[in-house]
Parts: sequence; structure tokens; C-alpha cells
Amino acid sequence: MYFKNSPRPVLLRTLVGHFVYAAAAGVYFFGTGRGWTFVRAKAAALAGVPAMLRKRAVVQRSRRADTDAIWRMLEPGWLGLKMREKRFDTETAVAKP
Repeated sequence: MYFKNSPRPVLLRTLVGHFVYAAAAGVYFFGTGRGWTFVRAKAAALAGVPAMLRKRAVVQRSRRADTDAIWRMLEPGWLGLKMREKRFDTETAVAKP
């Protein structure tokens, strides 16, 4: 959804954060013993790239909102927010009896 629906300028400005978040997810899943499932899921996503690019072309041609309007709706500190959220989730899970 992220790659298919994001306008190119938004995609380029958020790509590094997206990859950081995915890498952190990989570390998490390997730490929980589900790392190879994560890798297989990413490989399946990569296999679907050609079809996604065809759909992306259709979506981007029919887009109604301009890039600036979309950018203004995004949370500027989303990566830090997600990291704090996940840390809280982990701390809460550890604190449960």
C-alpha cells in the first residue's frame, strides 16, 4: 500500500524512515524466533513488485490530492512516535505477571 499509493515526492522523502522501521521489525522478529517468516514475507512482497508497479501507475494517474496536501496530512515525527509506541508495548508486556 505504501509504495503503490504514495506520490513519488512523498515516497522519496519517507523511504529512509520506512526502511529503518522495516529493519527494526526484522530485528524484532529474528529476536522472537520468527525472523525467517519475516524474510519470506518480504521476499513475497518483492515478487509482487511488477504487479504493484502496474497498479501504482493507475492509482497515480487517477490521484486527486496534490502532493503538498498529502504531505501536510502526514505525521512529521512518525518514526519516533512508532519507536516510543513499540517500546511502551514491550515494557507493558514484560510487566504483566
